[in-house]
Amino acid sequence: MVEFDAEKCSECMLCMLICSFIHSGSFNVFKAKLRIVREKGVLRAAFSRDCEGCGKCVEVCCYGALR
Repeated sequence: MVEFDAEKCSECMLCMLICSFIHSGSFNVFKAKLRIVREKGVLRAAFSRDCEGCGKCVEVCCYGALR
């Protein structure tokens, strides 16, 4: 299970881009199995049920927000 630290997240969306590329072959955040969303000022990560836990999002997060 991937953990998310909102305080470290820069909202760069690299995690969503790599997820979409690995699983759909295109750089399209709407095809990612992970969403970084801000709701009512609170940043959170939402993983779809289809998330396989491959960890590619963790690998590309240079801020350490995903682990």
